[in-house]
Amino acid sequence: MGSTNRKLTKVTGGKRRDLFGGGSDADTQASPRIRSGQGRVFVAPEPRDIYLGSQPLEVHLQEAGIDEPLTVRRLLQEQDWSAFESRYATTGRPPYAPSAMMGLVLYGILQGVTSLRGLERLARRDLGCMWVTVVSVRIMPTLADSSRCMMI
Repeated sequence: MGSTNRKLTKVTGGKRRDLFGGGSDADTQASPRIRSGQGRVFVAPEPRDIYLGSQPLEVHLQEAGIDEPLTVRRLLQEQDWSAFESRYATTGRPPYAPSAMMGLVLYGILQGVTSLRGLERLARRDLGCMWVTVVSVRIMPTLADSSRCMMI
């Protein structure tokens, strides 16, 4: 076999997004985390890191006139979650922030979705829900655990 000589161009720059969801440069870094007053660390990604192509999700939602997710997230961030945070164990894998889990439930109710599978589907498909929660789409076991904790 013969070899082909090609000019190679090195691509430099910021975060690259994977079009097919297999990961990105950003995925190789640790997920953003916050520390509660009780010493527990929670997974709390920043929604401003979500892009649709080259446009931030926040800008897309604003331009599309979809204000509900922006309002829901702002209201959730203004709440004191210490009562929920204190119920989590301080060992083990860091859980999703209680505000994200409650955001998924609240946003789902506003959209008429109440089942756990429906909420998981909403988290995977709805851009507004992605803004509110910023959580992994494989959250059904986590959501079930969170709902039990919130009911106790």
